[in-house]
Amino acid sequence: MKPLKVSPLKKNYNPRYPSFVEVEDWEVLIRETNQSLFGPSTLLFAGILGGSLFVSGAQAEEPAKPPVGPPLTSSIPKAAEIANAALEETAASGHWFANSKTREENVVDGNPAVIVPVIRISFGNSYVGVFDTVRAKQATIKMFEAYGVQLQPNHQFKRDGIKFEAGGYDPKKNIGFEILGSDQPPGALNEPPPKPEAEADKLLDPKETAALKEAVAKRRELLFLAPVQQYPNMDGDQYTPLRAYLQSVIDYLEWLKQQGRL
Repeated sequence: MKPLKVSPLKKNYNPRYPSFVEVEDWEVLIRETNQSLFGPSTLLFAGILGGSLFVSGAQAEEPAKPPVGPPLTSSIPKAAEIANAALEETAASGHWFANSKTREENVVDGNPAVIVPVIRISFGNSYVGVFDTVRAKQATIKMFEAYGVQLQPNHQFKRDGIKFEAGGYDPKKNIGFEILGSDQPPGALNEPPPKPEAEADKLLDPKETAALKEAVAKRRELLFLAPVQQYPNMDGDQYTPLRAYLQSVIDYLEWLKQQGRL
């Protein structure tokens, strides 16, 4: 760093400001300065600048929607329409979708694998629970209906020592679905709360879950089963897990169709 060089003032240096000013002269000086600072051209520029800032501020109040995936497809257009309508309702929250992947998980032997999201977790990210199971169940019932299966919502299933409230079930065709654990979503530590005695007939305990999976594997029941803990709600993103879930529903219904069960 070079040392600062200080030079003495010249004898004839004129700073160009008076040592004393009369009040009248001071007022003239202020008026001339204001006119130069706030003349018509300056005010016009300020107006344009202020207007642009106002417009940009207004635009900033409406953040762009995050990039999401293409519409889901199905051999039954109505089913795809139902799924995509549910996704559209959550698209604005899908800020994790672009940085996520999906993978297949085998829940029941013989059933098609379900699609689950793989969301990159970094320090500071917020796991706030699981996806919206109410919206998921409503869409699933409508999608089954589009494929020709009339499900009874919240059906009280009682068979072979298994008692629980299925998300939807057709007792004539033994076809339905259940989001496993949806009535007892895991907390931040993935530990389910104690099973309430009053809800014992609505919830599956571990023994009943194993028995139900066995019944599905042996084709005594045709149930789409998806574990709720595999569809997390990260930072309020409802779109990403719902998309993976609804794709799984379509895959299952297409499989039933190919099996000649519909």
